[in-house]
Amino acid sequence: MPLRRASDAVRRPPPAPKQRRRLPARGLGLAALAILVAAAVAIGLWVRPWVVGPPADEATIEARWSQVEGWATAGAGSGASPRLLKEALAALEPVRGLVKTSLREEDPELLEPPPADLTRALALLADWAEQGGGLGEDPCLGGVRSSLSPLEVMTLGQVAMAVATGAGDPRWAAALRLADQLRERGNMLHLAVGFALAERALETAQERGYPPEALRTHRPEVEQLFPAAAREAVCVHEEVARELAGGRGPALPGQPWRERLGSVERELEMLRWWHGERLVAAHPARADLSALASSLDVEPEELPASAVVRLVAPYPLPALVRDAEETIARYDRVTTRP
Repeated sequence: MPLRRASDAVRRPPPAPKQRRRLPARGLGLAALAILVAAAVAIGLWVRPWVVGPPADEATIEARWSQVEGWATAGAGSGASPRLLKEALAALEPVRGLVKTSLREEDPELLEPPPADLTRALALLADWAEQGGGLGEDPCLGGVRSSLSPLEVMTLGQVAMAVATGAGDPRWAAALRLADQLRERGNMLHLAVGFALAERALETAQERGYPPEALRTHRPEVEQLFPAAAREAVCVHEEVARELAGGRGPALPGQPWRERLGSVERELEMLRWWHGERLVAAHPARADLSALASSLDVEPEELPASAVVRLVAPYPLPALVRDAEETIARYDRVTTRP
């Protein structure tokens, strides 16, 4: 049998378990606090741009906004009564679908014989023009709920040109007057209709062989574009102010929660600041439409942290300015021929 040593008979205690290192309660609390502070700072930095005011003092913002309001002043004569024009639009309503089909399909026979409602509408339009008709005192033409709907006004002007029998026809003159007034008074949509009617008038005159004099005094002007950009800014501000005052608040539909945090006053101030900055910078380029379009253009990533600015910013005014430049150039080529 194996030999046993005396020491083998002595019972040895089991090895002591390894001691785990415990984080003191104070250290755990400090770590948690540090995480909370870091998270709060990160959230604050993420949210802060959407709640602080614009990067300019109030006096500067309001001074620039006053300039924009001054530039938005409508042209001479455009404040005359639009009553007869509104009556013409109302008279056209029963046959508007037929008229639009005729214009779209370029089929004048659909309007033969002319419906009584169309005849009355065009007579009222001619009376409006002969009496020096304008678009009224409202600089925003009623806003988005305007009784002078841009699309309806365009249909009226187009059909007046279509049925006119010559350059001396009162209906032709009335359509050109309408286009003039829309460019003199319009913001974005009405201005676009004014240039679209000018383009249609040019095409119609060339097709029918009207003399250049039929268009020369109704040539679209470079000077009409910048005031329209200013009117767009002023009218958008008024429209947004009305909407927010109606209890909808800055929490606009579809906006992420972070973009809903700014107050109504902050959002309107951001809108005035943004439009003021852009238009003051663009004003020196007002006589050069290519430069004006470039100055008014803005990339989405350049927009400031404002729910309202980002909502209204994507309007296509730069594209409209470029198209207008082409229309004016075509007028010059036609109306300056010997």
